Amino acid sequence: MILDRTWNKKDQKLTISYIDKLGNKRFSEMEFNEVDSLVMCSLSYQIFDKHVPLLNTKKRKKEKGIMFKDLVEDQNILFEMIEPTLIPPTSKKFINSFINSVRFNNVKINYFCSVFDDVTQTQFAAMVFELDDNINYIAFRGTDTTILGWKEDFNMALLDEIPSQTHAVNYLNQVIPHLKGTIYVGGHSKGGNLARFGSIFVSSKYQKRINKIFDHDGPGIQRDLSNNPRFLKIKDRIYKTIPYDSLIGILLNHDNDYKIVKAKYASLLQHDQYNWYVDIDNHDFVYQKNSSLTCQVNDEAINKWINEIPPDKRKIFIECVFDIFKKAEITTVHQIAVFPITKFYRALFTIDNFSKEEKKTLFQLTLSFIKTWLKTFRLKLKSEMNKKKNIK
Repeated sequence: MILDRTWNKKDQKLTISYIDKLGNKRFSEMEFNEVDSLVMCSLSYQIFDKHVPLLNTKKRKKEKGIMFKDLVEDQNILFEMIEPTLIPPTSKKFINSFINSVRFNNVKINYFCSVFDDVTQTQFAAMVFELDDNINYIAFRGTDTTILGWKEDFNMALLDEIPSQTHAVNYLNQVIPHLKGTIYVGGHSKGGNLARFGSIFVSSKYQKRINKIFDHDGPGIQRDLSNNPRFLKIKDRIYKTIPYDSLIGILLNHDNDYKIVKAKYASLLQHDQYNWYVDIDNHDFVYQKNSSLTCQVNDEAINKWINEIPPDKRKIFIECVFDIFKKAEITTVHQIAVFPITKFYRALFTIDNFSKEEKKTLFQLTLSFIKTWLKTFRLKLKSEMNKKKNIK
């Protein structure tokens, strides 16, 4: 493990630079690692949905995957693929590095499955990446840029099992019988949560075939599974990483068996997988011993706040927040960035149309969160200052 105190700053590289620097090495020369997993998760965010083979449970014969590099030769498909992503120029740079590397240029996409449903509030996508050396990487796409996708994430605080988690279990049960060779399962953000949840509850005979599970800054699970026999069977095969200033990866029930990655910028910007630092010489991330003070405060305060709220109040709060987005006609994260502030203010006035109970819940929970966070921050800060005094 590479800790920050031994890190040479002049050598720091980000995820895309990893591909540029080490993309000339085949998997027979350098085994699949956690950075490779994050690269595959990054690939899963590209919107190639209409152009790849779908999961067909009726066919017993192995489907033939399509080469990713062949897809992007068509400039129209390339544009269609990167335009909906959060930062299209970064996606284009990633794709260019990916297809021009020896390590990844033979990757095929297969068994794609997608569910996008407003009624059940579901945004789900999964696929298999077929790599050299008979390696199969089952990737679950994280939250996309749609508000629906973000609402489903919030629903994790309400339900023991959200629809996407059910789909993840079903997908693994359906796709693993088609695969031969090494099987890795992984995802970033919500995708990491789905990789973990699906691998825990997949049929036992297929769970045995999973070599490793990669959870990159994925939120935890609403119910506590720490003593669940199915979790204990696979616990040692789960590899979780979170950035130094993580916000998403510390939400809900999670064990503390994770590694902390040095990352660029702060808070939610560190959630962006392209901002994680990589140690090129050791083919691994650059790790830090502890998370940031803000991350520790968020971990304790947010989860304490959520656990103290009755499920019915959580539901009202979430519905109110997303009703404001709906009234503002915001359907994607992109729209928030370019949204006219005057129109958003008008949308806020829709609070007047909320019921008395909704207004009361929205106000009380917002206030209680602020109080919980500030109290936790003061206690953490005092604790850190006392530690420093004791060291002196």
